[in-house]
Amino acid sequence: MSMAAKISFMRLTLLSVLCSPSLVSFLILLITTVCIGTIRTSNSDPRSEATPNCW
Repeated sequence: MSMAAKISFMRLTLLSVLCSPSLVSFLILLITTVCIGTIRTSNSDPRSEATPNCW
């Protein structure tokens, strides 16, 4: 994860904690951001498409 992504993620977590103090909504937000992040990284990963499957 890049530095800008880490900073924006920290801001999101901080905002979610300040705006919604309930732990459930914070966990839901955390899970969704992690899922979106993993989907983005898996889609933008060049190795997943560049791997030679058959020679």
